[in-house]
Amino acid sequence: MYAKSMFGKTLRNQRNIMNPLGEISFENNEHMFSVDYLQQLETKYTKPLSLKKYDQIHNDLLEYSDLYTQISKMELTTSQKNTKMLLTITLQGLAGAIHAFHLNKKNVELNLENLTLKTRLETILSGKNVKSANEANSQMSVMKIFALAPLYSYYIMLFGIPENGFEPDKLNQIICFMNKYNIDPYQ
Repeated sequence: MYAKSMFGKTLRNQRNIMNPLGEISFENNEHMFSVDYLQQLETKYTKPLSLKKYDQIHNDLLEYSDLYTQISKMELTTSQKNTKMLLTITLQGLAGAIHAFHLNKKNVELNLENLTLKTRLETILSGKNVKSANEANSQMSVMKIFALAPLYSYYIMLFGIPENGFEPDKLNQIICFMNKYNIDPYQ
């Protein structure tokens, strides 16, 4: 009878106590799959995706492309069925996260474009009933109107009134959209 080892396999090829699943290895031994690598994928891509915090998904396409390529190579080089399935799921999660980021960005842009078009339409329609001061009643009144800069108005319309201040990432997204359509975000 042999005792289990904490550091390696026993003479009967039993798994060790510290890592009962063993190492995930690949045929060519060029790639080793580490927990740090999985944690990076989780924190940058799949966790924000699962929490529906699409604007927090890491958006560096070069890094995404490198990760996708490395994982694809690992998937191709392994013959272990379970490992291959894990890598396939990882690739799908990574691709889903980057697609969700871009869909969310496009959704924000379309919402802003819709708001801009509605504002322009309301401006055009409101001009229909304009009368000159001479034709109207002889009484006039003065009103003071407070208006936020378009940047902050759009932010509030899209994301609601912020509890802890305006989020710079969301403001930046709106500014990029407004610049794309030559709209001054501050006037």
